[in-house]
Amino acid sequence: MELVKSLIGQARARASQPAVMCRGVKLTYSDLASAIARFAQGLVSKGVVPGDRVCICLGNGIEFVVAYYGSMAAGAVAVPLNPGLKASERQAFIEVFSPAAIIEPTDFAAVADGAGWTENDSIDGADTLERVASSACRARSCPAVAAILVTSGSTGEPKGVMLSGRALLANALGIGDAAGSSPGRTHLVTLPLFHSFGATVSMNMPLATGGCCAIAPVFIPEAVGALAESTSAQIWAAVPAMLASMAMSRCNGSELRSVTTCISGGAPLPAEVRRGFEAKFGIAVREGYGLTEAAPVVSATRHDEIPEHGCVGRPIAGVSVKLLASSEEQEACDDGIGPGQGPGPGRGELLVGGEGLMEGYFGAPDLTAAVISDGWLHTGDIASIDADGRVWIHDRACYVVNVGGFKVYPGEVEASLLGHPCVAEAMAIGMPDAMRGQVVAALVRLRPDGPDTTPAELVRFARERMAAFKVPRTVVIVDELPRNDTGKPARGRAIEMIQEATQVD
Repeated sequence: MELVKSLIGQARARASQPAVMCRGVKLTYSDLASAIARFAQGLVSKGVVPGDRVCICLGNGIEFVVAYYGSMAAGAVAVPLNPGLKASERQAFIEVFSPAAIIEPTDFAAVADGAGWTENDSIDGADTLERVASSACRARSCPAVAAILVTSGSTGEPKGVMLSGRALLANALGIGDAAGSSPGRTHLVTLPLFHSFGATVSMNMPLATGGCCAIAPVFIPEAVGALAESTSAQIWAAVPAMLASMAMSRCNGSELRSVTTCISGGAPLPAEVRRGFEAKFGIAVREGYGLTEAAPVVSATRHDEIPEHGCVGRPIAGVSVKLLASSEEQEACDDGIGPGQGPGPGRGELLVGGEGLMEGYFGAPDLTAAVISDGWLHTGDIASIDADGRVWIHDRACYVVNVGGFKVYPGEVEASLLGHPCVAEAMAIGMPDAMRGQVVAALVRLRPDGPDTTPAELVRFARERMAAFKVPRTVVIVDELPRNDTGKPARGRAIEMIQEATQVD
């Protein structure tokens, strides 16, 4: 309920200021509070009670914002799902979460219209929302969990991350401070709001700090450029794939001139993508890091600091980090922390503590106990922390390739391949091997304007720069690296692509 209370406070402080806009529709904070109250009352009238789960299957738009906050205002738990899921995929989640209501585009109006609303109810949005939310939670104690966000993490198996309203609000305010978010600033919203990155950084952060969400229903570079220009958007959070698309688009480079803070997250930012985007738009890209289990932002390069490639900044307010280094990890890193990385002690697994930690995985206490110990979340990410307290992420612990007992960090292999003048992107993975347990393999995307090369040449190039056990046994050149809906590397698909190419060869 903390996010709802925060929004009520903003609606009182700036009732007539814009809160959300999409497809030509603009709602003030008072309007938005009224719409949320109406939706919440509609859920209650349909039998939803505090603690029930409400699955939200909506794309980006004002409706998503209303359903997300409206579910919480009714005392229910918001469970956003990817609206692009097929019916069978969605049904699998429905069976897991057993929701009291499922909100799809055709259901949204029916819920809101079922509230028994009168014109007088919407005169003061803040008071109306406070009355509805208080009434819902008086009927039955509201649960600590406000949202369950689905993540596949590194395993590929979907998990429901339970987050409290307190954790969500603390994270929104923490990243708001780092991003320089303040009342009246317009945020360009292109991230999918069903995802933790989009929900916190592109929706909760603006609304918690008095800003306005300018929402793009779908990501089309030219349309995003036009939206940014027409709304004078100042803050934009994106995944690297979006930055790459903007750099290669027909946008002339001036559309984003109002943007003062650009945040990249969700996946590692390739140096080529940074260079291309910054060259075209003249905007410095600031990297951040997080995971859904931490609500999700852990660290970010502040809006008033000079970004350095590969650095994901200091922990945001309310978050603590430390390293857990094993002797094996330390030994594997005796040769330094990798090309393009900042100085620091050795690598270790990054542990996260603070206000934003999850309550646990839904229905999986054993899985929860495996990643949270003594108040610290084990991220599975290999990192270093420099003398200034800045975090540098190097690899996933579970992605480390074990070649006959020698550990190989994919990021090191990728950095080596990226040193070749023909290579634009690289993804290194471990492949099963009868003799060594695993060997290194890689997918590579070539620069469109560069000379041609061959897999054999890339293997030779890597062999000149790395120990033999680190060199890719197989390199496959592809048009695009496989990624999931949020732009993260899809390593499972990469394995399939390499297997298919090897069989063909």
